[in-house]
Amino acid sequence: NNSDFVFQVTKPDGDAEARRGEIICTKMKDGADQWKQSFSLKLVPLSVLGDVSSLVVESIGGGSTHAPDGLPAREVCERMLKTVDRFWQSGKPLSHTAQAKTYGKYAPAVLANEFRRDKVTEKQAKELLDRWLTNDVLSFDMADTKTKLMGLRVARSLDEVVRG
Repeated sequence: NNSDFVFQVTKPDGDAEARRGEIICTKMKDGADQWKQSFSLKLVPLSVLGDVSSLVVESIGGGSTHAPDGLPAREVCERMLKTVDRFWQSGKPLSHTAQAKTYGKYAPAVLANEFRRDKVTEKQAKELLDRWLTNDVLSFDMADTKTKLMGLRVARSLDEVVRG
């Protein structure tokens, strides 16, 4: 299959009006897939006569923040990259090297702590960082030439990897 992404939309048995269901990401090139997100729809009149209407999304929820492979879903990954970028922009970049543990800048530990509500573990964060470094989403660059401070910098977005 040459698709960059594949989604499946399902509805529960017995819901003849198709007012609720689930969107399942079965494939996401270079991103977390196999996630699910539930939704519900409502009927909205589109004309003053009320004879023309459309279904619109009323609510979204109940989705998992992790794909079946145990890695965080794409939305969580994008927020994690924003966190890495925030540290880079502040002049205090995170690092994936073990020496950074001493200074509290070890990226897997920092991300696991910041994303504990999303149930991201240090092991998962390390695996993602390794993948992102391999796929050039992240680079390990010189943050300060005077102090020779090195750190993780966001080199490109997940969308660029998918298109690229």
